[in-house]
Amino acid sequence: MNRRLDEIAAVGLGVPFRTRLRHIRTGAIKVIQMRDLPNIGNEIDIDALVRTDLTRLRKDQILRTGDLIFRSRGLTFTSVMIEKPLGNTVIAAPLVRIRPNISEVEPKYLLWCINSPVMQRYLRSRAEGSGVLAINLSELNDLQIPLLPRERQKRIARIAHLAMKERILRTRIDHISQQRTHEVLSKTVFGHRIPITKERVW
Repeated sequence: MNRRLDEIAAVGLGVPFRTRLRHIRTGAIKVIQMRDLPNIGNEIDIDALVRTDLTRLRKDQILRTGDLIFRSRGLTFTSVMIEKPLGNTVIAAPLVRIRPNISEVEPKYLLWCINSPVMQRYLRSRAEGSGVLAINLSELNDLQIPLLPRERQKRIARIAHLAMKERILRTRIDHISQQRTHEVLSKTVFGHRIPITKERVW
């Protein structure tokens, strides 16, 4: 049975900022922007987030564990899930918050559905824009989610999570291997090594 996304989750646009976000060191609110989302996995570098003060902020705009953050613009329309409490943290538009109704759907299953190749192809086919492609909220709300029995949702979510962890590990290993190769070659050619750098892919 398929259900519309807005029937099983609350979908809302991130906080709109009319001007460039200015970092306030003592700001009470942390803001997640598009650039803060990892390419793989769900780990967000909290220390790198911009801090600010917002006077008009609804309680439901504060991120909760289990919320999905959806990229509504760009080359991919994937989501990241909040796996642990982040304190007073919001997302900035054009990011979209998807808050699953846990009585209807497992958050990790919904995450897998949205990020699956089938759903990504569909979303790209519905995207609009001459330069940067974008998905509007009405299209996202209309997204048809296959609602499987709860135990099957959990099983699929577990398998998908393990596959994601394996992919992250492989990416880290590949990066370290490439860097070590460059170190050896650089020492051979230039007489000194280029230090290993940490690539943010997870």
